[in-house]
Amino acid sequence: MKGLSICGTVLCAVVGGVALLVAPVRADVAPGDVIDKTNWQKADGLLPDPVLNYVKKGDFVLHIAKLNYDPVWEPAFQQASQANAGKYDIDEDGNVVDPKTGKRPEYIYGLPFPDIDPKDPKAAAKIMWNRSFAIFKDGQTWFPYEVLWVGRGGLERLIAGTSIDYYFDGRANKLSNPDATELKELSSVTSPASVEGFLQLTWRYMDNRPDSVWSYVPAMRRTRQLSSVNRSDPFLGSDFTSDDTYCWYGKNQSMTWKLVGQQDVLVQSAQADPEPLLPGPPGDGGTSWVTSKDMKGAVFGYETPGWKGAPWAMTNVIWVKRPAWVIEAFPKDPYYSYGRQVIYADRENSLLLYKVVYNRAGEYWKLVYNDMTPAWSPDGAHRYPSDIVNMAIDDRTDHSGIGTGSATHGHVYEYNTSRVHPQNFAVDQLLKWGK
Repeated sequence: MKGLSICGTVLCAVVGGVALLVAPVRADVAPGDVIDKTNWQKADGLLPDPVLNYVKKGDFVLHIAKLNYDPVWEPAFQQASQANAGKYDIDEDGNVVDPKTGKRPEYIYGLPFPDIDPKDPKAAAKIMWNRSFAIFKDGQTWFPYEVLWVGRGGLERLIAGTSIDYYFDGRANKLSNPDATELKELSSVTSPASVEGFLQLTWRYMDNRPDSVWSYVPAMRRTRQLSSVNRSDPFLGSDFTSDDTYCWYGKNQSMTWKLVGQQDVLVQSAQADPEPLLPGPPGDGGTSWVTSKDMKGAVFGYETPGWKGAPWAMTNVIWVKRPAWVIEAFPKDPYYSYGRQVIYADRENSLLLYKVVYNRAGEYWKLVYNDMTPAWSPDGAHRYPSDIVNMAIDDRTDHSGIGTGSATHGHVYEYNTSRVHPQNFAVDQLLKWGK
């Protein structure tokens, strides 16, 4: 006797009176599909729940396409990554270490964990460290940005500034690192006048010490040191926190990580091809690479004639399917603003795609995401993570914060830039930067 029945929520095949589990037929999409509130079921299982809900209620419309390239890192970086196989481990505090010494190596180039075993209890932490080293390869960066406040009524206000970073670990060339930091970051605000001159400086150490964070407030003309937990506070009252940058820009050791699954997800991309890079003046690690001023920028719902979805939705992007790890993060510090966070990481390049945020009571709060638009040199020998938008949507307040650095607003991204050097991140330089 053969037949089909429903066993709970699982489809069963009945053969000779024995029930055998059969995987249910999943929804799927194909290039050329347009997914909206009339056919949202086609994307069920391919989106984090908040994003699927946006499609259901008409906030987002998905134009499905495919990439014209394979979004992996350049061959030299991949070779360096494979050479790292078996060299490193994760210690009890969550740091990447040499198992022979139990200490963090002075320098690593390439992904430290190129082969991820999903059954490894340390798999999630290893994935997050791979993602860190995928960013460290930028060398030093100069990113002009804007943060937009967008509600149901449209654009409310914006601030503009510049973020600079210097990566001491994971860069293509090993440099002196007297402060034993893996990175230093400085974010400055240049407009409007009410917040012009605000600065936030972060030093992230190679060991397990918490970040050192300083801020400069021009109205007080004073530098003050903050707790590392302040990076989880709203940035100048926006829907963003500093740790929301690139979905996650906090210290890896500050979280407990758990791999909970893997799936295909639909993510946004500005275009089907990498963003082209142009060579620039030599930086601290050789040639600098700069995105063109013709870089495609984001267009939002509030500025799109006839758009009926969310004012903060990007209306000029495509959606592509990517394989992802699904990771849970739990803060170790009880004063951290978020509770559980669910992170989606690309399985092929380790970059983060989504972060679903819950408060400390376990209630859903907000979604943070990036579009996926890498930047490549003409020969593909230099490839860097890039995006046109980093967005936080607060579903408790029905409001969004949008971080964008696109050339639409006169911006370009600079990798291994000649403008940024270690001395730019000295605490005593904050007064100079704040003028």
